[in-house]
Amino acid sequence: MSRLAWGRLLSAEERAALRSVAEEAGCDPSHLSAVIMFESRWDPRAFNAAYEGSGLIQVIRSTALAMGTTPDAIREMSRRDQLLQIVREYLRPYRGRIGTLTDLYMAVLRPTAIGKPDDYALITSAEGKAYVANKGLDLNKDGNITKQEATEYVRRRLEEGLRDENATLEDRVREEVVQMETTTKQGIGGLLGMLHPAAGILFNVFAPALKQKLADKVDGASGTPGGRCTRSASSSTTPTRTCWRR
Repeated sequence: MSRLAWGRLLSAEERAALRSVAEEAGCDPSHLSAVIMFESRWDPRAFNAAYEGSGLIQVIRSTALAMGTTPDAIREMSRRDQLLQIVREYLRPYRGRIGTLTDLYMAVLRPTAIGKPDDYALITSAEGKAYVANKGLDLNKDGNITKQEATEYVRRRLEEGLRDENATLEDRVREEVVQMETTTKQGIGGLLGMLHPAAGILFNVFAPALKQKLADKVDGASGTPGGRCTRSASSSTTPTRTCWRR
């Protein structure tokens, strides 16, 4: 199990729900966490009045109604319930098609772009107001906002979320245990193998017991249950954008 982006902000139940939804949709849970962080700062009550986007993935009113709910009802739901009900249902039609970060974000932002090349232009300067409203996403200022450019701010949230200070203690300890086990097995096993081939075989037989002892350290660690996340200093550079959603 790899490190989960922004895992430190979430409770154990919320992390389990996130992983479950991502597995069912066929996407990386850290990618999904980064998309949610960019869209709503993991605030289940997040609301964007410009296009009436609500909740973790900023579902717009028409989509909410099509899902049999309302924006107000979505914002009253907890993180866990939104993940298991709203996010899961929203991503269901794209199952198996959103394995990359860009395609996952397109499912939330502009589904018609799923499967297109990363240099596919979502919007051009010829589209007037729509381009002007989103020109902050045109990173190279060439008049075309591509999938890759539109996803860049999500990518930055992913990198930020994977830092030690935003990962759970459990994830960090697990990585240390794996590294310790690998180093120990390679070092001692190799040394014993040089001394006598049978000694190296004997070490490998008892390696599972060593692994269990090291894994016990993980069992004693727990992530910090998070409340609402706060806006990071870097978020001030995030551009305002209009809605390209369904």
